[in-house]
Amino acid sequence: MTLKFKIVDRASHREVQSILQHLETLDLTAKPTFPGVGHARLRRIYSVDAAESRLPELREALSSFANSIDFVEGPVERRPLRKAVR
Repeated sequence: MTLKFKIVDRASHREVQSILQHLETLDLTAKPTFPGVGHARLRRIYSVDAAESRLPELREALSSFANSIDFVEGPVERRPLRKAVR
């Protein structure tokens, strides 16, 4: 399951690194949702793939950085809107 979160624009580089490193200590890797994008706000959005059983742990870890996190969303289940045409 994927959980997305956005770090606030005013967060320093040090704060961003602190959040990402904290997740790594929990064996959770946050990846940029929009890698290589030039827009600063989009660069602050990250995705974490985790087992459903770990989502509460992930949410709790992010809540400890509540002043630096703009939003947390997910998990999102992706399903096709319609059946593929053959």
